[in-house]
Amino acid sequence: MSSGIERLQRHVDECDSCRQEGLPIQQIDTLLGSSRVDIDAASLSRQALSVGQTALQAIVLRRFRRQVAVVVMLALVPLPFVLLYDAVLLRLLHTAASSLLSGTMANYIIFMHASLLLFLFAASYAAIPVLVARTMPRLTTLRVS
Repeated sequence: MSSGIERLQRHVDECDSCRQEGLPIQQIDTLLGSSRVDIDAASLSRQALSVGQTALQAIVLRRFRRQVAVVVMLALVPLPFVLLYDAVLLRLLHTAASSLLSGTMANYIIFMHASLLLFLFAASYAAIPVLVARTMPRLTTLRVS
């Protein structure tokens, strides 16, 4: 396997424009051979990890928010049907209670039942952010030594 300088020399020998320029290949070889770059690997790793962790966290949060939005939208799809069902149920219950009890007592029972349905409905939809926060992905910090 040939070195980079040998390949450069072959290119200069084959290329007309490079031959006319007269590249100082020996000087380039000497300069590259004598130069050294000191790299602090631990510092470079810490910097790369912090930048990478920030970027990964942003990607994870973006995807997580998108998933939460999809789940909330899917949870809201049956909302009109549930409300319609509750309205029909309350109307039937009021009709049945009105035929058996006085109007005031029937209204009281319907109001209490509607309040309970409203509370259960609100509690179930209010639980979505709580459950989502519990399952939210967390990135742990890695220690580089």
